[in-house]
Amino acid sequence: MSNAPWFGDLGKKAKDLLKKNYPTKFAGELEASFKANNDTTYKANINRDRKTGTLSGKLEDTVKFPDYNAEGTASFSTDSNEGSFVKLAWEPPQVRGLKTIIQANASSKYDEGKVDDKYSGTLQADYRAPYFSTSAFLKYIIKAQKPKDQQPVLGLNGVLAYEGFRIGGYFETKLPHNEEAREVVKYGLTLDYSSSDFSFTGYSQSEKDSEDKEKAILGVSYYHKVNDDLEVASDVFSDINQQDEYPVKISFGGAYRLDKYSTFRGKLDVAEGKLSLSYQQKLSDVASVTLGTELLTNHLIAGGGHKFGIGLNLTN
Repeated sequence: MSNAPWFGDLGKKAKDLLKKNYPTKFAGELEASFKANNDTTYKANINRDRKTGTLSGKLEDTVKFPDYNAEGTASFSTDSNEGSFVKLAWEPPQVRGLKTIIQANASSKYDEGKVDDKYSGTLQADYRAPYFSTSAFLKYIIKAQKPKDQQPVLGLNGVLAYEGFRIGGYFETKLPHNEEAREVVKYGLTLDYSSSDFSFTGYSQSEKDSEDKEKAILGVSYYHKVNDDLEVASDVFSDINQQDEYPVKISFGGAYRLDKYSTFRGKLDVAEGKLSLSYQQKLSDVASVTLGTELLTNHLIAGGGHKFGIGLNLTN
């Protein structure tokens, strides 16, 4: 019997189909992944920023220590906004299904000449069994320019699963020094049914932004593998606390495999009027290229805002 999914994987099939393999975030992107004979994995990413034209790179190295049931990961990025991190994970052999993680992050954000240096340390424990999974973490965030905002954050999520039915929930809360000021900043509930070729997910999310404005999102997503060549998905949600011209956000799309070497994808974001298309071609067993475009349907002929991108992936 397979283990229960993690909370972040509920509704994953629909999310992946609607978000992945559309290389329009950057003007160009190169991804490479290689695995050595000693199970050491190297990942590299180089991309060109669409607005500034600058190049940025990221290198990630994961080393396994099988004698200790542990692995270490180090990631370094030239993009200071994304930052770098070092992570160590250990699975104690005495408790099957348990993983403990310790991680340190560092990043710097530049906005209108202002610098925002952020450092964080995280302790996390994950546990998964056939009918249950849970994850808990304690994160301490240090903001160099805003010392009063240094508050620990406690988070917990869990999933109960039986057959194809899953129910999951999560919350995050700040732990200030003043006990009376403690508040839950994020929480949510997800109901999901999944099979090998179908999934339906209902979800609710509530969180406060940096200005203490609360979002309350209700939504449903749907995924269906029609056959071996065709997949479709949709996502419908609304922020019930926000009143705007398009209170209900709808997006839908699909992927069609032309043959075993090429796939065509398309999706439409109705509220924002964005039509995204991509074509992925497998060049060899280790290389593939993806061409993508994002079109503003309200300005197809006149006006700018359209995006085009290309991505190259290399892996062994």
